Amino acid sequence: MLPCSAWASTPDRATPAPRRERPAGNGLAAMAATVGVVLAIMGTFLPWIVVDRPDGVVDHLIGWDLVGNAVLVLVTGLIAAGVTGALWVGQRGLVHKLVLLVAGGVLLAVTGIEISDIRAVDAASSLDRSIGSGLPVVAIGGVLLLGGALLDRGRWSLGDR
Repeated sequence: MLPCSAWASTPDRATPAPRRERPAGNGLAAMAATVGVVLAIMGTFLPWIVVDRPDGVVDHLIGWDLVGNAVLVLVTGLIAAGVTGALWVGQRGLVHKLVLLVAGGVLLAVTGIEISDIRAVDAASSLDRSIGSGLPVVAIGGVLLLGGALLDRGRWSLGDR
């Protein structure tokens, strides 16, 4: 048995250890950004251009066949995936929003340029070219990334207040 002086110096077991509070999550923003990232990366490997040749053969050119733009879409999607992971753990702020806004804008710009190129070549050549399913999927991913940035509940300013 402990003496009275030793008993008094032991910590009180009735008081729990202080818990570190986590900030409330950004569930809706994180979910929108996650779906946007998945669609952007998935759209890279879907057909972007469908070419109907006069001999009846149909060619499907996936995004990866157009290496320059596909790499840009893939890298943009991976960068946005990192920010999306930060949203899931409760981080928020202006930098996260700006990265998601830029990523969504880049994806929409790439799809707009590709769609205009397909339509311009279609008018100038005898080949029947149409837009494949990959470009609209990438565009929807870009819109969801923009939506995720706008749904983020963090501040729109630098610094802490």
